[in-house]
Amino acid sequence: TADHLRTAGQLVDVAVGPEGDLAHAVVLASISSFFLGFLEGRSRELRQDPPPRVPLPPGTTLGGWRAVLAFAYGGAVPHGREKEVEESARALGAPRVAAACARRLASDPREGGPTPLEEQWETLRAMEQLHAGGLGCDLQLRAGDEVIPVQRLALSCSCDFFRGLFTCPMREATHDPTAPLATGLSSAELRLLLSFAYTGAVAGPWPAVLEAAETSLRYQAWGLLTLCLDVFTHSLTPETGLDVLAFAAAYGLAQVGHTAEDYVLATFPSVVATPAFLDLPAHLLIRLLRSDSLNVLHELEALEAASRWLMANGDGQEDLAKEVLSSVRFALMSGRELKKVSSVAAGVANPKVLHELVVASLTPMAQLPCRVRSLQEVLVVCGGDKLTANLAARKPSRHLWFAHRYLSAVGLVKQVEWRALGHFPDGPRFRHAVAVVGNILYVLGGKRYYGVRDTLASVYRYQPMDDSWERLASMTCGRSYFAAVALGDFIYALGGCSGELYCTDTVECYDLANDTWRRCQPLPMALCGHAACALDGALYVSGGCDEACQ
Repeated sequence: TADHLRTAGQLVDVAVGPEGDLAHAVVLASISSFFLGFLEGRSRELRQDPPPRVPLPPGTTLGGWRAVLAFAYGGAVPHGREKEVEESARALGAPRVAAACARRLASDPREGGPTPLEEQWETLRAMEQLHAGGLGCDLQLRAGDEVIPVQRLALSCSCDFFRGLFTCPMREATHDPTAPLATGLSSAELRLLLSFAYTGAVAGPWPAVLEAAETSLRYQAWGLLTLCLDVFTHSLTPETGLDVLAFAAAYGLAQVGHTAEDYVLATFPSVVATPAFLDLPAHLLIRLLRSDSLNVLHELEALEAASRWLMANGDGQEDLAKEVLSSVRFALMSGRELKKVSSVAAGVANPKVLHELVVASLTPMAQLPCRVRSLQEVLVVCGGDKLTANLAARKPSRHLWFAHRYLSAVGLVKQVEWRALGHFPDGPRFRHAVAVVGNILYVLGGKRYYGVRDTLASVYRYQPMDDSWERLASMTCGRSYFAAVALGDFIYALGGCSGELYCTDTVECYDLANDTWRRCQPLPMALCGHAACALDGALYVSGGCDEACQ
């Protein structure tokens, strides 16, 4: 930051007051008309060594001046001696500082005054206006065919490349400040970095954001890179997902790459329809096609995507076509789909090679490195009770189902295709609670039937990868119609119906590491049928019924 540079004595160009406090003239001129006048009259002397001394104007105390200095860099007035600071601020022509002191001195202070961060942004906007007027520009940079005047401080605060260039003993240390300094940047790159230095934003269409990210990596503008990566990970669309995936792969940005890849896999049919899909590098296409998480309605969609890409990029390369098509899981196709393979892949591969791949798919499944594709996370329904076929009675269930895929229906409606996952090991269960920790399902309490004595205290842990159940320590009391929440290494069971009690306020906590339960601080009131969740290390409980059934 500018204050760090000031403390280190880097790029400072004025020495103010009786003790020669070092500072940056452009920062002071952004809040003070006194220093603005100095900057306008003596801008050519700013790079003198030692910096020129600036005496304080009449009516300014040393303490008041240093409070103004702190405001210029930090956006806040130090506490104490506000009246003295206000008088010094008026003498220095710093109205924002005087206003901040006046608010603090008021008997009934106004709420909603600018925060320190807002004041710092205001100072930065003032610096931008000075730059637009050619004030405070202490160096000229050659970028392409253009010579652009810049404020070294602004560029140094936003870009490590320029900070090193301007503060380390490199060739510019002996450079004539009146002559342009060559940088190797294009004019577009330099103007982008200048714009971000003053605004903290990137404006423009999607290609401009990609170019900004590349520029930020090239010149170590980490704030700009953080902004671009935030756009990449929170504004993904089928049209932009592949660009982000390729960018992350090219620059080794693993976390961004994982986010983009998960998005592309989940929206693969929409991604395939975009023009950017045809520009996807071969190794990325193969990685997507080989992923277990590829979201396709049927495997023929994967073949259609591979064929579309090969039609645009294959150019008769038989080895490439074979590698791409071998990533399609022909073993997952139905007989009807297999009959369409030759027509879908016509013109993109040698029919003999295609035939070999299809024949190989008929090898016994145990010998194939082939898994059914599914999303990494799925919706699971556990037990519950349901109506009998004639709607005459309710029947508890012991089965677990997961959402295999979502089929388009009318409008925005999706039809869910459910598949069996397993069943409870001890029979039917309903009005229970579930929690997920580390992709492991915990089932707690509930009822086996509708009687008062049918409430359960048992707890089970389900491992979906090997379809196994494990009995854990039981709760201290039976519970149904309650909420369970995982937080850290613990699971909390909150309230619910217990025995003869319609609802209870008791809370107990399960220790995952030690397989033990202990009582916790009870709820403020007895509840059942409520909802609960964990957020930022705290538990939140909402809704439900009390003892009066309200």
